[in-house]
Amino acid sequence: MERQAVPAAKCGTVVVCFLAIILGQGVLCWRAVCAGASAPQAALLGELVFCVVMLAAVIWCWTHPKGWGGNRGCVIAAGIFVVYLLFNLLYYRAFAQLYLAGIDTEFPSWGKALVTVKLVLAMMGVVAGIPAAPAPSGREYAEKMRQAVYRQEAEWAKGNAKGAKKDFEKAMAKLKENLSPQEMQALLAQLRTEAPQEQAAAPSETTQEDGIAETWRGWGGGT
Repeated sequence: MERQAVPAAKCGTVVVCFLAIILGQGVLCWRAVCAGASAPQAALLGELVFCVVMLAAVIWCWTHPKGWGGNRGCVIAAGIFVVYLLFNLLYYRAFAQLYLAGIDTEFPSWGKALVTVKLVLAMMGVVAGIPAAPAPSGREYAEKMRQAVYRQEAEWAKGNAKGAKKDFEKAMAKLKENLSPQEMQALLAQLRTEAPQEQAAAPSETTQEDGIAETWRGWGGGT
């Protein structure tokens, strides 16, 4: 009985990505506040809500190996990611300045780079939560290849049978065109008579060949 592969998600990747976003933002925001930086209140509250959603997703994936589950769960996860992406694009400059104050660097591009890394990690987490069937093992792969070969051979045999039937029909049609009905009946009667004789002659020819071989061995011509 063939074992059915159970779809599973890469929940470990989901947990790592979302925890990296939550903990990383926590550290950066804490250091930015300590440094006296500020950000729009709506941006901070919105990011806090999304962090709570990510934490809930971490707990869900920790207890559910199938990740987001079926199509409905995957659509919901993708929809939340799209909303999160639009939210970060709306407050892109504010988050970039906030993260820049948190790392205390002279390179202004680091803030934008951290926002981009956060979005990439979110996308990786959402994609990793999509359940997928595991890759077949070597034995399962060989069994599937064998079944595919059998199906291909069956299709070839079916095609050859159809081709032979078409050739026979063409030959019969050509004979009907060139022969009269009386000649056609005589030809069919002759074929019916010769077919059993050829089948009966085949064993006798084999027996005759065996007898010649035995005679040859008797004269010292065989071992």
